[in-house]
Amino acid sequence: MRVTGERVLLRKPKRSDIADRQAIGRNGEFVRMCGGGDMSAGASHPPRAFWRKWYRNIRRERHGFVIEYEGRCVGAVKLRGSGKSRSYSIGIFDPALWSQGLGTEATRLMLRHGFESLGLDCITLKVLEFNARGIRCYAKCGFTPTGTRDTDTLMAITRREYELRRDLLLYAISDGNLDAIEAALRGGAIMLQLRAKGLPNEELLALARSVKRITDRYGVPLIINDRADIATQIDAAGAHLGLGDGDLCAARALLGPGKILGATARSVEQALAAQAAGADYLGSGAVFGTSTKVDAVPMPLDLFKEICHSVSIPVVAIGGIDRTNIARLKGCGMAGFAIASGIFEATDVEQAVRELREAARHVL
Repeated sequence: MRVTGERVLLRKPKRSDIADRQAIGRNGEFVRMCGGGDMSAGASHPPRAFWRKWYRNIRRERHGFVIEYEGRCVGAVKLRGSGKSRSYSIGIFDPALWSQGLGTEATRLMLRHGFESLGLDCITLKVLEFNARGIRCYAKCGFTPTGTRDTDTLMAITRREYELRRDLLLYAISDGNLDAIEAALRGGAIMLQLRAKGLPNEELLALARSVKRITDRYGVPLIINDRADIATQIDAAGAHLGLGDGDLCAARALLGPGKILGATARSVEQALAAQAAGADYLGSGAVFGTSTKVDAVPMPLDLFKEICHSVSIPVVAIGGIDRTNIARLKGCGMAGFAIASGIFEATDVEQAVRELREAARHVL
């Protein structure tokens, strides 16, 4: 069994992986995770008996893999347990590789394997007290703290949380042009919001139904801007409320717990209030200004980053994002990008989406 990512490969161990034993042995946390017992971080390398145990331990785990990077074994991951909930652990023996984001990529691959291949409902993990870098990595992948055990932090991610973060990667916002919507979905838009302000109720309802027929055909979630009632009538995936466009608690009550509720936040206080009111995600910006809202003021990226790190729910960047500037958002902590004019004002909508989706993957 193999799980392939952009830079790393998860696979079953080979005996040749033991060639990296000296480097791996210098990381006591990795050795303990692999079943080698307590070892000091300064040990030169574990005894041969450890490597026999390590090899058997990873190999016999049905969902235990080594992490291969540039043709060599650089760590290991596991999903342990039975049923619909499993516990996750990862060890990468070279700290420099964490800094290059390999831990994040390997974790995302295991989440994909767990939720999409195994059909799990929840994945949990325990983070050692001193592992602040690990906590940041797991939070970036969607894990949220659920409590503590002794001095360790317990974290978890549910299937619903995983799927929402996956779908927010490239979030297209349309005024309802059906041909352009179809082109965007062909190009790979993963979520679509219908924002058609000013239409009478009956026209908006008819348009929303037409859009939903298209999104259903592509398996893409449809979000209705400002109108939780319309979203409920057509059984859309959810609704998004802008600032001053409705009460989040009332919208949550109308939608029910299984639907997606998004909210706009332009300050940390608004972000925290929206999260407390039941929002599943936030849209924040305008990060670069925007042509779709004349009153939108560009948001300092430091403030945007602060908003992203102030809440546990995912945040998407919005406002003036296109192929020329999306890379400037790298490291801000968002889960994805909500784009209107950068998609629907493009000469070739389908190609613009393909390029934006690839760029979004690299930024995150």
